[in-house]
Amino acid sequence: MTTYPNLFVISRTWEEYEKFKINCLNNGKYSDHKMVYVSSVNILRGYNNPDGVFIGEWWERSDIDDIMLVLLASVHRDKNDGLKTALRFLHTKRGPTRIDGKTV
Repeated sequence: MTTYPNLFVISRTWEEYEKFKINCLNNGKYSDHKMVYVSSVNILRGYNNPDGVFIGEWWERSDIDDIMLVLLASVHRDKNDGLKTALRFLHTKRGPTRIDGKTV
């Protein structure tokens, strides 16, 4: 039996995830992965250097800050270019944010 690595899909909605999954099945992309919809931050807890993608309007999630914190704690520092890009994108969408969540 073949075991496939998880591909964590972070999207705003289940519908965005399903559309992405069907598209990947049709074009063969990520065929060597088991797709996992990140329905909550708890899905990501306990993984070391998880593989995944940000799709759709992922930045609109109410728990995106928690997701980013868990990812930052679990990725290898030399292999997080995608996460750095996502964090920069979040910054451009919302502008500077203080730790307490208030806008600077």
